Amino acid sequence: MFSVRAAREKEHRSAAAHQEAREIGHEERKIGAADVGAAGQRLRSDAPQVTDAVSCPGTDTAAVAIGATATRAAAMVLSDLISRSVQRIET
Repeated sequence: MFSVRAAREKEHRSAAAHQEAREIGHEERKIGAADVGAAGQRLRSDAPQVTDAVSCPGTDTAAVAIGATATRAAAMVLSDLISRSVQRIET
């Protein structure tokens, strides 16, 4: 009888520890998703500034325009990847 009671208490403690670990993990995922979302938002808002900083004045305006467009496209791709990672974390 004593061993059955001890086994039940041990099982109860184990279940409580698992539940606590699940809750902590869920909270950490939510915090991580918020951090990634904030990073994505910063990337989207900073993309024009990065484009301006990277673009260098040149005599070939077509090349400058192509470079600026490529930089914007790269920033948008990164932003999209971050958004997708946030969605995967949240689900």
